[in-house]
Amino acid sequence: MRNGRPYAIKIAPAAVIAFAALAVGYGLGELAQLGEQAQLGERDVQTVTQEVRRTGDAKRLCMTVKTGGRIDAITCQVLDGMTGELRCAQKSVLLQIVRHGDAYPADGNHRRTYRSLEARGYTQDVGYGRYAITTAGRRALQKDLS
Repeated sequence: MRNGRPYAIKIAPAAVIAFAALAVGYGLGELAQLGEQAQLGERDVQTVTQEVRRTGDAKRLCMTVKTGGRIDAITCQVLDGMTGELRCAQKSVLLQIVRHGDAYPADGNHRRTYRSLEARGYTQDVGYGRYAITTAGRRALQKDLS
């Protein structure tokens, strides 16, 4: 005891302040490390890409949203410009469907013709790869043949 006070009472405030400073310093150091990790690219980056895809004569604008390495969303929209005349292969496919009720593509090139007609709304997939003509397809064929 000095000057009427116990020695521990003089040291206690200094010990509390030192402990608080140590805790705050440790917390700030951890926070700085987390901030550096975030700045170094450990956070996933989101990218959006656009491309025009062609299927036969159908053109689509497709947007892909990726976060990190995974694909979050893909959306495609048919572009205008498909209102022109039917090509020879498309006419023959529509005539074949009209004659036989439904048809299926024979190979990859033929499949693209069917898909382009489907993109225009002239045919529809009725199951097992077989396509049937729609009313819009009948009108387009009649218009083109007249």
